[in-house]
Amino acid sequence: MIGLGYKISDPHLVSKAHLIVDDFNEPYLTEHEAHHLFVVKRLIEGDSVTLCDGRGTVVPCRVVCNPSDRTTRRNKRDKVLVLQTDGDRYYRDFSAPILEMVLSVIDPDRLDIAISKLTELGVARITLVEAHRSRSVPQRLGEGRLGLARLTKITREAAGQSRSLYLPELSFGDYDEVMDRVIVCDMDGEDLVLPPSSVLIGPEGGFAPGEIPSTVTKWRLPGNVLRAETAALVAASLAMGMFQN
Repeated sequence: MIGLGYKISDPHLVSKAHLIVDDFNEPYLTEHEAHHLFVVKRLIEGDSVTLCDGRGTVVPCRVVCNPSDRTTRRNKRDKVLVLQTDGDRYYRDFSAPILEMVLSVIDPDRLDIAISKLTELGVARITLVEAHRSRSVPQRLGEGRLGLARLTKITREAAGQSRSLYLPELSFGDYDEVMDRVIVCDMDGEDLVLPPSSVLIGPEGGFAPGEIPSTVTKWRLPGNVLRAETAALVAASLAMGMFQN
């Protein structure tokens, strides 16, 4: 599916690979990124690659060498320079709905899946909070596998795979504070008439008794009881579809 505001001829939609980078001026790749391009995707010299800053700007490039070549330039951090600019940079506005998904902390493996897929869907913001039953997860927000740097890396890889031009704004939030703006997915909820701007997904085992204030709107998702990561994807897809309709 072509993203809103994109043109079918946009280089990032037709290039052999799409990468999120920090600096356009020196398009060095990490060994992991080079492995993905040349071993997994089997790119060769001359193939097209687009670089994106995760904020809507894209630079078309071409592969100019293979990192296995001993003459390949490397910087001080042992990153390889294998790309060369091949066209004018361009910018595309973020024209998807501004949707925030608030996720209660769950098992890190399943949280990784949710964050990756929400990035692919084009969710604008992902906020992580600790609900009462999130305490069963052995790691705390900001630590180990729940560290911001690691989770941001997941969004970058997902954005590259999905040809996205924007990274979601990823942050940690306070559970009580987000209650002022969210709609909560809950089996006791009702159908929504208007699209939500912020949706809260509960932890494994659901919310503790009394954890959801009576003033908060509850949204019942269609189908069976869903696992947290599945509920996040269903809710985001439905909400973005409501915006577009």
